[in-house]
Amino acid sequence: MSKPTFIDIEDASWMWGILITDKDRVSTTGICNFPSHMGSLNYGYASVGGWRRISPKLYNQIPESDVRKGWFLDDTGVSVNLPAAAQAYITKKGAPVYTQVKYGPMNDEWGSNNNATDVILMRVEEMYLIKAEAQAMNNDVSGGVNTLNSFVNTYRDPSYKCTATTGEAVQEAVWHQRRIEFWGEGLAYFDIMRLNKGVNRLGCGFPKLRYLTLLQVIRSKFTVSPTKRYNTIHCWKIIRWYLLQLRYLMKNKLIIKRIEYEIYQ
Repeated sequence: MSKPTFIDIEDASWMWGILITDKDRVSTTGICNFPSHMGSLNYGYASVGGWRRISPKLYNQIPESDVRKGWFLDDTGVSVNLPAAAQAYITKKGAPVYTQVKYGPMNDEWGSNNNATDVILMRVEEMYLIKAEAQAMNNDVSGGVNTLNSFVNTYRDPSYKCTATTGEAVQEAVWHQRRIEFWGEGLAYFDIMRLNKGVNRLGCGFPKLRYLTLLQVIRSKFTVSPTKRYNTIHCWKIIRWYLLQLRYLMKNKLIIKRIEYEIYQ
């Protein structure tokens, strides 16, 4: 875990994955594959500008003693997990700060265009975190804390200590660990839905649109209840209406000189 990896289905911690060979069509396309979009250290969309980056807010919540901090470049563009050759490669490519270097290239060939690396679907690490949350939410708070501390101390951060005293607090601690541990593995959305969490990107380095007239129109058109679930069809109807309104506003030049971008540091 202290170097770019997560590419081999033979890894002892993988429970389920997709085996990829260099003969598979997904590999021979060169760029129509997972490493192309997520691999900062190999050839593909990511390394030519589509860099995948962690939120600075989440990055800063990872302790220095946690090996997973090195899964990402720091605010100077450096990762302690990278061998000298890998660091030189990604620096030369101009990767921005907080770029992920979690996923390694085939055979540690930095910049390789061989994207026949396997794809993770499930790892045993998730089972430890599921167990910790399940214990805590079934009135065994101390058991959940012990399971969580044991996992993180043994495999990720020897200085970590969960001191939660309620089931909900342990669940929150587990969610935080899941956000770090499974970053880039496609689990965050399901946790957000399962735990009914909001998504707040303020302070995460994303552009913010201000003074956008369309937002005023949308607010007056729809009232979204925090206790109501919306199915896919309903959401698509809302999105379609948004797009039609945006097209109308742009066509009639109602959105002019009122779009301001702010980058949150």
